[in-house]
Amino acid sequence: MFLDDDADVQARIVREVFERVLWADTSTVQVSVTDGVVILRGRLHRRSEVTLAARLAAAQDGVVAVDNELTYDTDDTVHDTLVTPGW
Repeated sequence: MFLDDDADVQARIVREVFERVLWADTSTVQVSVTDGVVILRGRLHRRSEVTLAARLAAAQDGVVAVDNELTYDTDDTVHDTLVTPGW
């Protein structure tokens, strides 16, 4: 199996996942890659971004596994109230 250089994989994940897709502040996240195993650390604004970041990182060439240790500020996957029309 062909594996990309770890530094290339790391740079691609930062560029394609965090900058291009999520528009995240890259100073709040750390991406490390060793033998194709990616570790994502840091904090994103929304929970949905944490899930998406891991999925997008896993889809990059040269990635064999992702350890997602990202945290989030806001859980946007649940709704506190259900709004119904008052008619």
